[in-house]
Amino acid sequence: MSDYKIVQHYLTKNDCYKAGKKRSKTTGIVKHSTGANNPNLKRYIDDADNLGANQYGNHWNQSGISTCVHFFIGLDKNGDIAIYQTLPLDYRCWGCGSGSKGSYNDTHIQYEICEDGLTDEAYFTKAFDAAAWLDKYICEQCGLSASDIVSHKEACAKGYASNHGDPENWLSKFGKDMDWCRSLVDGTTTNTTATTTTTTTTTASTTATAKLTVDGQIGSKTVTRLQQVLGSTADGFIDGQPSASKKYWTSIITEACKWSGGASACVKKLQQYLKDHGYKPGTVDGLLGAKTATALQKYLIGLDYSCGSTGADGYFGTNSAKALQTWLNDD
Repeated sequence: MSDYKIVQHYLTKNDCYKAGKKRSKTTGIVKHSTGANNPNLKRYIDDADNLGANQYGNHWNQSGISTCVHFFIGLDKNGDIAIYQTLPLDYRCWGCGSGSKGSYNDTHIQYEICEDGLTDEAYFTKAFDAAAWLDKYICEQCGLSASDIVSHKEACAKGYASNHGDPENWLSKFGKDMDWCRSLVDGTTTNTTATTTTTTTTTASTTATAKLTVDGQIGSKTVTRLQQVLGSTADGFIDGQPSASKKYWTSIITEACKWSGGASACVKKLQQYLKDHGYKPGTVDGLLGAKTATALQKYLIGLDYSCGSTGADGYFGTNSAKALQTWLNDD
């Protein structure tokens, strides 16, 4: 296990920090992964000098965002793994939602590991090595043990979190599980005395990319942003799809797809992305259909975006498109 330092950069403008609520006790740790193909800490933290500029201006250190955890693990501007502390340890974070029995927000320290495309084993190994170090540090600070560490998925199963599948969706790609994570913490004790560096917020001299209008219509701008997130060619157009599928995707307007038949590389990327995150879009064939619509709706709902009263019904209409646009603005 490598040695790390903690960079202290509290998100003081975030609504969770401003609420200033404290936990009455600390009984465990919740481990999350972000669910987005973006390993860069600048997505969430506004430290342009050390992390690089967030060109979209959608970091979490701003009013109107209440989601927040105590730590993030991801890449700095040099491509190195870094650990950032974003809330004081005794603060009650908003990280895992709630379940039938309550919420681990009341009792647990929580952190996020920034996901990539879930295929880079080198990044996976480095990120979870840093996570094991952080687990040890928190355990030593709070008198916890490895058995007190749970994933968001496990917290949900216990009745204390919303229905998410992280980070098992990522661990399983490399034949690992939460027992493996806990085994890295259990056993021999290593020196995890943190070297803490405090940073100050700086404003980058870059122009943020305009956010999408959340209007429930999937046009070329929405498609372009989706292609950027997926790492596909960003031309703002989905190659002609079977006309029979149009009834499932009424929110896609003509400028973005002519429904003339054929497969799309962008759709293949989307289907593989959903499959990699534990959802079932059907065959990865580049063809939009009800299964792909349902899988994308379930993915968005799993991230707490509403697709309307009908939920994941396989019909990607206005409400689902608004959820997609909101997610793309947040990503």
